[in-house]
Amino acid sequence: MTQRMAQRLDTTEDPAGGWQQRMSGRILGTTALARPLVAVAVTLAMLGGSWLIVYNLGGADEAPSLVFCVAIIFAGVRFGALGALVTALAATVLAGPLLPADTATGAAQEFHRWATRGLFFVAIGLFVTLFLYEGRPLRASALATIQMHRLLRRALAAGDLEVHYQPIFDIHGRQKRIVGAEALARWRHPKAGLVGPDRFIPVAERTELIHDLGEMVLREAARQAGRWSELIGRGRFVVGVNLSARQLTDPDLVARVRQCLDDTHVDPRRLCFEITETAFMRDTEISADRLAELRVLGCGIWVDDFGTGYSSLAHVHRFPIDTIKIDSGFVKHIVHDDRAASIVSTIIELTHTLGYQALAEGIETAEQLQILKTMGCDLAQGYLLAMPGPAEETTSALMAQAAKKRRHSQTRAP
Repeated sequence: MTQRMAQRLDTTEDPAGGWQQRMSGRILGTTALARPLVAVAVTLAMLGGSWLIVYNLGGADEAPSLVFCVAIIFAGVRFGALGALVTALAATVLAGPLLPADTATGAAQEFHRWATRGLFFVAIGLFVTLFLYEGRPLRASALATIQMHRLLRRALAAGDLEVHYQPIFDIHGRQKRIVGAEALARWRHPKAGLVGPDRFIPVAERTELIHDLGEMVLREAARQAGRWSELIGRGRFVVGVNLSARQLTDPDLVARVRQCLDDTHVDPRRLCFEITETAFMRDTEISADRLAELRVLGCGIWVDDFGTGYSSLAHVHRFPIDTIKIDSGFVKHIVHDDRAASIVSTIIELTHTLGYQALAEGIETAEQLQILKTMGCDLAQGYLLAMPGPAEETTSALMAQAAKKRRHSQTRAP
């Protein structure tokens, strides 16, 4: 069952669309994800409550003993066959020797009656585990995905998701200049605090929520690009927005972007879309058409995480792109691994040959930065240079950069 619920997330159907689906998600999520001691306590409470209900209704002769099956099903979903078996045996004792046939007369039940009922309880427990129980990691993962989807939808509606920016630097020459920023989604959770994209982006990408989330990030990035344009004037600056494979194949993508540009009045040259090579190589024809349409609007196209997928520069050159982002997995090894350094150097050289810019991401040390500058890398991004943060941090950095430029100009003036 949990596999089917997980697979439902891969379709366009909203798993939280109907009350039946929402209710089943809550029940199964509470059951499978409950802590062990809590689940044991709930099981015992269900068994005790079932005994009291049947006893007060007149005993085994007057009231059906099926109410004990609720506890058995709960234990089976939470603990598997062993939990169902133990609970079924406990229910057999409670509904047999400890439950008279008639509470008015105190008559005891015959052995074959409660023994038969016990076999029925065991069969129910095994049946439940056969059809509902899976390995705990898989079950918990599937149900956690459903729960995360529901929470993410609420967070989007409540405005709890925000956009942070990580600056991008031009590393030519002695001075490092901020020439762009990557827009990154963050979730301001009321209890967990700031939640990184690795926790919720995979869930959004498996559902239609990625379109709503992507549009939120795009619109906020476009508005912020407009504000920064007023600050830097005609200076070089671009804001990067990530596109997933699901978004890239969306026939309404270009219309969404066009509407966003019209609403925010931002110069489309201030925006670029970052797409992983794996994403646009899934369907090269659709990807090429979609990217070409975005270029017609005036937006830039960047290849993200280059080197981690299954394409190459020989394939990439067929797409209307501007910049190649070299994956951090290569960058972090260039200091001590000659092969990694050779790969990065070759990528930079071929990138320039094809007329693109090379951007190295994930820079964490000064040694890495110096090697990349020596290789002729154009742009850089990483924790060494600037951490991701709210838009105000990038604004402050741009203002400081502009002030420094003015002081330098005044110093050189006669």
